[in-house]
Amino acid sequence: MLEITLYSILFFLFGSAIGSFLNVVILRAPKRKSIVKNRSHCPKCKHNLSILDLIPVWSFLFLRGQCQYCKKKISWQYPLVEAITGIVFVLGFLVLGFSLESLFFAIYASFLIAIFVLDYTKYIIPDFLSVPAMFIGLLGSIIITISDSKIFSISALTGLFVNLGIAVLIGGGFFLVQFLISRGRWVGGGDIRLGVVMGLMLGFPNIIAALGIAYVIGAFWGIGLIVLKRKTIKGVLPFGTFLTISTIICLLWGNEIVKAYLGFIGF
Repeated sequence: MLEITLYSILFFLFGSAIGSFLNVVILRAPKRKSIVKNRSHCPKCKHNLSILDLIPVWSFLFLRGQCQYCKKKISWQYPLVEAITGIVFVLGFLVLGFSLESLFFAIYASFLIAIFVLDYTKYIIPDFLSVPAMFIGLLGSIIITISDSKIFSISALTGLFVNLGIAVLIGGGFFLVQFLISRGRWVGGGDIRLGVVMGLMLGFPNIIAALGIAYVIGAFWGIGLIVLKRKTIKGVLPFGTFLTISTIICLLWGNEIVKAYLGFIGF
């Protein structure tokens, strides 16, 4: 138990550090600014931040949510992204243990969290995240399949590609049909590409579970906003946020969810 606790703390610290990097990507990449050349600085007064200003989560709490140089408030987005990334990394360790699946889950989750924030705050699912995520999803699926097969197997890879092809057709095709029918009013191109990402990361049939869960989460979220009078019935919701959440859920528990559902309907 002590060992698990210590590892969980380490995974949280590592995840929160990755979350800090994701904040840089989220802030700079849409503006086409380098994410490595320039030092981190306060977005208000532009003062370069010291190491003590950059400790994930802790710095925000220690500074009481304000820049120590200009005293302007720091957005809650920064500690939330850091803390959530840390928590997601811990969940990956607790569910998947030390494994290739856990490693790729952490990589997948990093892309998904960044997409979540950008879609929630700016209503965009940028290609600079979704396109690399496609390649990472495909690469991860191939490596994990080869590892699980113990020996290189053409038949295993063939089965994988067929499975992923079905998942991509379902994930990407589902949103492509909506895009064509609505002429881009219901969903955008980013949703189509995110559907492809989901298919490559999850495979079939977990992609179906993820789509279903996303719609359930979106329905409850939308109803909640309407009740709170934050949205009207015609209001637009950033659906990519729900897709990223459901993908993370199914990366961790997708097989169990599918089995439970099939058992529920009698299969």
